[in-house]
Amino acid sequence: MNVKPFEIQSTITSSLVRHFVLIIGVLLLLLFFVQFIGLTLLGTKGAEIAQFRSAKDQFRIENEYLRSEIDRAKTLLEIEGGLNEIYELETKSVEQIYDYSKGDDRLSVLVP
Repeated sequence: MNVKPFEIQSTITSSLVRHFVLIIGVLLLLLFFVQFIGLTLLGTKGAEIAQFRSAKDQFRIENEYLRSEIDRAKTLLEIEGGLNEIYELETKSVEQIYDYSKGDDRLSVLVP
């Protein structure tokens, strides 16, 4: 039995090619199967995902609005504090009384 080295090399090469093709085919089938399962499980949740995203966007807008209101209130308090210091203003309680017996809607303010 006289086997040439070239024949051995070609049989080994063709065997390796067959194995690689088989492995690549199995991997492609596995990838297809995993994607199919993923789409089956997650594909039906598309409406829920869109709803969560829109709710998240709405919460983000509300959060930004509340932050701006907080910043506005802080700014107004700082301005008020600065004005109180500059003009030496005092805080007093005020009672508002509407006197309807006189027939007018004017506002009378009593400062105790």
